[in-house]
Amino acid sequence: MLREALMWVGGGEYPPRGAALGRALEGVRAGRSLTLQGCRLIARPDTLRITREERAVLGHRVAPGAVWDGRWRLIGPWVEGATVAALGAAGLELCPEWRRSGLPAVSLRASPAVWRGSELVSAPLAGLENGWRAELLPRPRHDFPALLKH
Repeated sequence: MLREALMWVGGGEYPPRGAALGRALEGVRAGRSLTLQGCRLIARPDTLRITREERAVLGHRVAPGAVWDGRWRLIGPWVEGATVAALGAAGLELCPEWRRSGLPAVSLRASPAVWRGSELVSAPLAGLENGWRAELLPRPRHDFPALLKH
């Protein structure tokens, strides 16, 4: 299940190698947080959160409406010169209501946002919609959400 989750969140074409996956599983069981396959694994006593690693999406930019990081599409009003890129730490500071999202800061910093140059236009997952919404797209080769239903 961990292998599939890492592939789904990180978007890799290949699963992590057995030894790396084994070390990650040992670390998680010991309560250590770590990174693997472009993902952050945040271990807590009763939960494991797997989120995109911010470094893995830095510099990745697409036009609004295009698929960002293989999983997200941001849809909203036309804005001249807008691009979709990671929210990052600086963008998160511009989202005063981000805690209401229920998502940790580490996840939000790696989430998609709409930028016009250095101006933050929208960060839907962090509560700054401004008429925009984020769609999580299905991944044909990875049906991790279906695994959770069983």
